[in-house]
Amino acid sequence: MKHLYLLLSLAFCSFISLDAADAAAVLAEAKKNMPEEAWADLGSDAWPKAIETAWSAEPDLNEADTLLLRLHLIEAWLGANDVNQAEQQLSKITFADVPEALRDRFGNAVILHWRQTWPNQKDQAQVTSASKHLKQIGNFSKAIRARAHVAEASRLIFMKQAKKALIQYDAAYALMKGASMDERITLLQLRLTCMEAADVRQAAILDWFDRRKNDEAVKAMAAGMFSKEQKMLGTKVPAALSAATVKIKDDSIAMNQPYRVIFVFATWSKGSAESAPVLATALKEMNDKIGVLGVSIDTKESVKEIEGFLQRYDLKIPVIEEQAAWESKLIKQLHIEAVPTILLIDKQGRILANDIQGAEAKLTDQRLRESIQSAAQGIKMPDEQAEKQQDPVPEDESEDFP
Repeated sequence: MKHLYLLLSLAFCSFISLDAADAAAVLAEAKKNMPEEAWADLGSDAWPKAIETAWSAEPDLNEADTLLLRLHLIEAWLGANDVNQAEQQLSKITFADVPEALRDRFGNAVILHWRQTWPNQKDQAQVTSASKHLKQIGNFSKAIRARAHVAEASRLIFMKQAKKALIQYDAAYALMKGASMDERITLLQLRLTCMEAADVRQAAILDWFDRRKNDEAVKAMAAGMFSKEQKMLGTKVPAALSAATVKIKDDSIAMNQPYRVIFVFATWSKGSAESAPVLATALKEMNDKIGVLGVSIDTKESVKEIEGFLQRYDLKIPVIEEQAAWESKLIKQLHIEAVPTILLIDKQGRILANDIQGAEAKLTDQRLRESIQSAAQGIKMPDEQAEKQQDPVPEDESEDFP
């Protein structure tokens, strides 16, 4: 009789385990009850409601299945753009109750909820950064903490604080040293876009990548990222442009100033016409610091216009005329891709700046003066001095670094 009771008990338990619902079964039931057209309706709350309906019919799930369903429900409500419903479910989860296998998923849900919440706050100064918000919940993996920094960077860019966003990208970069090549390249692309939004000069961008050249992801990205012209920074120009005495036709002209501005121009170029007065003024005000040497890409037909061009803007400079347009030997050696191009070189002929030309004359003048000042002080461009320092640590977030 005892054996009979034992067999019946085992059979009953087996029957219960076979029919007991789990998270997968609840989700399958929810999908079965979802209207087909609802899947195409972005922002629809049909899916989270379907999960809730199917779940309500199975109230006795174990803790593991309950947690998994709750995560699905949070993601579904966030997909429906209902942060309040998502927050209600998030509040029912504590970090300690989440097993290791689900913590990254939980962290992603926290970050996504933060992303959808901060735009609704009226006082952005009171917004808690994504990484601090994440830290208040628990000690997540480096990958999730890196994503929090990227999320905060996105907010700062939206708030037109791109330079502060760079610090967040640096924090993410430090945390992702062990991540896959594709993940790190994606992060580097985001940082590059942010540097451009912050109006970081080419010299500083190249320097940032050069200091990380041992990173395979940096190598892979930088290989095709910079133009030949950009890679010329720090290299020497041809001797014809850097010699102390420049030979122009039958004349030899001494140029002994500490720095030399190379003005690559064409008489038919509107940009060249806008830059010429800027250089004329700079030459008058800083003739003890700079000399200006012109390199014309005019053809044999238009070279006769050079003298009138210079006189028109009171630009008294020697000009090298190869009369070969884009086929000029000097133009090819300098990898010039547009006119005008304005370079700054030192006495050794090394290119110190090659992105001086701005979209308007005022910006060209500003960049020229900043480049000369920075070269004289032996530092990087003023806006990017911090870039030469060790990767900065976000305030109160130093523990996020490995």
